Amino acid sequence: MDDTPPSVAEAPPLPPHPGEVIRARLAELNADPAIPTITQKRLAVDLGVSEKHMSAVMTGRDGISPRFAVRVEQVLGVSADQLMVMQGRYDAAQQRARMAGEAVSVPGGIMARLAPYHQLIMVLSDLPVLVREARRRRGLSMRDVEDKYGVALNVLSRFERRTGTIYVDTALTLLRFVADEPPTPGTAPVAPGEPEEGAPAPESGGP
Repeated sequence: MDDTPPSVAEAPPLPPHPGEVIRARLAELNADPAIPTITQKRLAVDLGVSEKHMSAVMTGRDGISPRFAVRVEQVLGVSADQLMVMQGRYDAAQQRARMAGEAVSVPGGIMARLAPYHQLIMVLSDLPVLVREARRRRGLSMRDVEDKYGVALNVLSRFERRTGTIYVDTALTLLRFVADEPPTPGTAPVAPGEPEEGAPAPESGGP
């Protein structure tokens, strides 16, 4: 019979440690008869680390640094980005497990106040895609959006490519466009020669 109290939740398993990928890659290379055997000691030398540290990484007892990850990429052909993402997830899961029993107090209940805005934040993060799809669905060009909703062509172009940011009022205008609502009365487009939103006026070059 299990005597574990029902209030104690079982901790979720940790995500894979990057050492597992390194160990698997090393085994894959050593299984190829055309490639000379790579020992753990030899790998440590090639990566510029001690054999003790190499062993600790391979068994998940030590983490890896960005430099270590890039060296592994150069020596074993494993993506450094993949290794660092795995390390980040592993570290976060470990920290989350350590803090599981701690009471977290947020001053002023800020998380409760932000909860109603969560869906809006998610919508805004997808707004460039929503705007582009709305244009294509309705057969409108960027110039059409500029003429009707007053969002400057250069601002809209960079925003759809996620290479530029916009102000809150412009975001609300684009949300109205996506929802196929009429523009706010009095909205006027920014002329191509005028500065963008928030940009300082050009200084005079002299007489």
